[in-house]
Amino acid sequence: MPDSAQDEAPAANYGKNMAAQEARGYARRARLHLVAVIIFVTLGVSLVSYISAIWSRRVDIGALQDSAGRRLANLKSSLFAPTEKFSYLPEVLANYPAIVQALKNQGNADRVARANDLLNQLNATAKSSVIYLLNVYGVVVASSNWQEQDSFVGKNFSYRPYFRDAMRTGNGRFYAMGTTTLIPGYYLSNVIRRNDFVIGVVVVKIDLNANSKLLKTGDEMMVTDRNGVIFLSSNNDWKYRPLHPLSDATINQLKRTRQYENALKPHLLLSRVEDLAANEQVMRVSSTDSTRDGESGHNYFIVSERIAGSDWSVHILTPTTEIDAGAKKLALISGSLLTALAFLYFYIGHARGNAREQAAARLSLEVAHGALEQQHRRLQAISEELRVTSTTDPLTGAYNRRYFFEVTDTLLAAQRRTEGTLSIMMIDIDHFKQINDMHGHPVGDCVLKTLTVLAHEVLREVDLFARFGGEEFIIVLPKASAVEAVAAAERMRQRVMAIPFNCCGIDVEVRISCGIAEHQYDAHSIEDTIKRADRALYSAKNRGRNQVASL
Repeated sequence: MPDSAQDEAPAANYGKNMAAQEARGYARRARLHLVAVIIFVTLGVSLVSYISAIWSRRVDIGALQDSAGRRLANLKSSLFAPTEKFSYLPEVLANYPAIVQALKNQGNADRVARANDLLNQLNATAKSSVIYLLNVYGVVVASSNWQEQDSFVGKNFSYRPYFRDAMRTGNGRFYAMGTTTLIPGYYLSNVIRRNDFVIGVVVVKIDLNANSKLLKTGDEMMVTDRNGVIFLSSNNDWKYRPLHPLSDATINQLKRTRQYENALKPHLLLSRVEDLAANEQVMRVSSTDSTRDGESGHNYFIVSERIAGSDWSVHILTPTTEIDAGAKKLALISGSLLTALAFLYFYIGHARGNAREQAAARLSLEVAHGALEQQHRRLQAISEELRVTSTTDPLTGAYNRRYFFEVTDTLLAAQRRTEGTLSIMMIDIDHFKQINDMHGHPVGDCVLKTLTVLAHEVLREVDLFARFGGEEFIIVLPKASAVEAVAAAERMRQRVMAIPFNCCGIDVEVRISCGIAEHQYDAHSIEDTIKRADRALYSAKNRGRNQVASL
């Protein structure tokens, strides 16, 4: 072999070795670079995901905190305001001559029979559960359910706190399970006196559970007594469960008063997740026996408030499932987006100069942006639909109770600034139950919707018309005195009488009763004005219906 060839061979091998070493070095640097990018992306994704989840959850919880007061006010109004119209009834009944005579002549069958008939009529008119009289020993002398199989007549309820409180202070209020009917109720009592001597107690029982059925929203609600026992709740499994284990003394006291009559259940399991404010917490809630089915409970944002003038507390529990899921989803999206951006940057950095890849990346971003815009429009449509749903009654299309109370505050402020008048009108369809019973609920629903249409034809555009519940409607009339409101109500009543309601092919004769109250800014709250309008409506009903009364 020539010398020159022998010299070129080592040189070629050296060049190949150097190229191989450079290739291995490049591959090693590329691997190290990739490992560094992966570590950076992993740490970045973890940090961004955590921050996104915390931020999303804090924003959503903050929104719940901001609305907590309004939601509590709406709940208390929906749950307890309707029962206030019964608060005056026991005191009124205590002065009925037939009732007094029945207590003074308990051995006179004719006197007792008259009292039974009177109580039966009053109970039907007031739409309470039962009304009954007790003598000074706590024995029922007369009752509105005297003809029923589970009549209270002859029963001794001296162990009930509402009897003892009335005998001691003149009146009482008590929530308990009925020991005779096993139907829970809210008891209002008032002592009956003649010539400064106590001769008995009158008791009115009403059903609070009927009002709780109106609160079927995304929230859960519950009302607890002084011992922390849940006696009203939108969740049936929570009813009659204490929030904590009861002491032996408390259990014995409940047994003596028979307040929950064997309905008491094991306490709820509560574990604190997060303290937010004095009356706001995030807690995990589960019933003590739910874990047997593999249910570990749910997290709730809880806001609580003591009800003024009582030893009850009201609680609103909003599930944080969606909030937690939203936080996780945002964390996943943020992490995924950061990962995508990081690797996109890595890819573009290693493929710079490649116009085709850059165009593809831009196109991908444009598509993503378009999808986000489309999603944004979809969310706006859903938000608008939810707004309409939350402010209107689904059957009649009139505004609902919640929207009524939200807007009324604004109207009051505006009228106060202009020193204008404002009146409240309550409307109730006469004998509406008979319409339902005779023609069926579809006809009854049609009557409600037709009345709503007529109301909008008669009323002004500035008047706020809302469905208050059942067959009862409420109207705010800005810049209207009681006289003007009575005239508007009379026009409404005449219009209803003049037009037959054709519902499902049936002509239905509809009559309404109206109650009017003018708002006194310095003397009454809007709740007081509503109560006055409701009493005026009650007066119109008592005077024979199909008329207008003002108070």
